[in-house]
Amino acid sequence: MLRQIDNLFELDEEFRVLCEDLADVKTALNECRHLPADIRDARRLEYEELIDSLAKEIEQALSRANVILLRPPRH
Repeated sequence: MLRQIDNLFELDEEFRVLCEDLADVKTALNECRHLPADIRDARRLEYEELIDSLAKEIEQALSRANVILLRPPRH
């Protein structure tokens, strides 16, 4: 299965962009803890929603490519 995902990552630019976006948003979520308190919670919520949305898009792309996930994606 990992080979199939790696192949999809290499061959499908849209899938690759989704994965890269997810990695970027996860980094931003981690870094938002350094933001001032008055905006931290709003940013965290925004990033968590983006992560959920991107994870769903990735799951759909894997489904279309007939890659079967054996466990739910981690956030």
